[in-house]
Amino acid sequence: MRIGAALACLSLSALGCDRVLGIEQLPHATVLISDASDASDASDADTSPPNPCASCEEKCKDERSACENDPLCTSTWQCVSACPLNDPLCRKGCEDTSPGWGTNLAYIGFDRCRRRSCMKECYGPGGLLTALDASCGCADGACASQVAACVQSGVGDTTQQPGGCERHVTCLTPNPNPDAFVACDALVPGAGEWNELLKCARQAPCSTSGKTCPLATGEVACTGTFAYGKSYVAQQKLTLQVSDVDFRPVVGATATACSLGSCSPCEPVKNAGGISITDGNGNATLTVPMGPYDYSDCIEVQPPPGLGLRTTMVFTGRKVHVDESLLGTNLLGDGTIYSAGRWAGVDADPINLGQFFGTVHDCLWWHPAGAVVSIDDPSSPVLYLDSGLPAPDQSGTNSSGAFGIFNVKPGKHTVTVTLGGNVIAQLVVEAAAGKVTDVNTFPLAVH
Repeated sequence: MRIGAALACLSLSALGCDRVLGIEQLPHATVLISDASDASDASDADTSPPNPCASCEEKCKDERSACENDPLCTSTWQCVSACPLNDPLCRKGCEDTSPGWGTNLAYIGFDRCRRRSCMKECYGPGGLLTALDASCGCADGACASQVAACVQSGVGDTTQQPGGCERHVTCLTPNPNPDAFVACDALVPGAGEWNELLKCARQAPCSTSGKTCPLATGEVACTGTFAYGKSYVAQQKLTLQVSDVDFRPVVGATATACSLGSCSPCEPVKNAGGISITDGNGNATLTVPMGPYDYSDCIEVQPPPGLGLRTTMVFTGRKVHVDESLLGTNLLGDGTIYSAGRWAGVDADPINLGQFFGTVHDCLWWHPAGAVVSIDDPSSPVLYLDSGLPAPDQSGTNSSGAFGIFNVKPGKHTVTVTLGGNVIAQLVVEAAAGKVTDVNTFPLAVH
């Protein structure tokens, strides 16, 4: 991460397999057989070439036997086995039409074994990036090892669903946008493999039919129609992780959810979960208020006395819309602020003025390089950061997306982010004397 912190969020019903490709048109590659005599008869009559997937499944005899004795597993796998290779959307369709697959031990066990031992033969080594965006098909080949790791994510960890990264991708396919990303990330594991896949895709030269893969330059034109923070409940829970600049948990800090529109001063919300003390892991669980559809204001974090850390106002930059569990912020001391200010060419004043630190995000929660951050007060310099140090190129963000803005006068200010000459984010943030504000930007909307 970086100096000053990050607010990062680390997890849709789709058409069934017969709606995706037409079940009658699919090649039925593997049929689960429970009767040995039927298998013999079928073998005598079948003159088709040997099926590599069926042959490879011999490595999973015990898991296949358990699946054959479970009606839900059998019906789901008959559909999945009919899907062509490199077609994760068809596999998703089969699971969507089989409620309960996620808790069916026979299905999960057979899936785990096949992904571990027969990934190429039964799933295929591609298709994920094509599914996310048709113009990214060439990146499937360039990122073959990352695609394979995504398909096989979690196979060695029995506490996870196998293939979580693949399901993360297919969950996003209807509408790749920030809301969908949060919801999909909450549903399935596989964040590490997903990040490596996305990193590779963005570095792969890719152009199909004259259209460049949008992942190459940053997904800043969000796909589909969405509204940040769409929610119909009065309150939402979230867990905020508080660390110091070295990412050690800060224990005993007080986190307060501010009432809507009251970042400075922070007026605590009037509910039992509006104030929380960080535990041994630096975590505080809060119940935040929702407006008609959202909560997009501040969380005040006061450090325990004696550590020399500044109070931080966490400005979400987007609207919290699900119960989120991996929001995070870093508390800074005056020494860090003075040092960063010198890098920006100013004498930072952490007592009488405010300081902004934050991160630029795109639609898929990535950090686009080359984004230019500005503030409506030209006397407040901007510094681009990389792992807590000045980024080598100060003309815009690097791949960390991190920035700092120094000596911001108390009051409300407009922070604008441009990329390639286009405004991709703009938000009003309130600065407070003696406090650091954790600012995070996300794309404005569909454009």
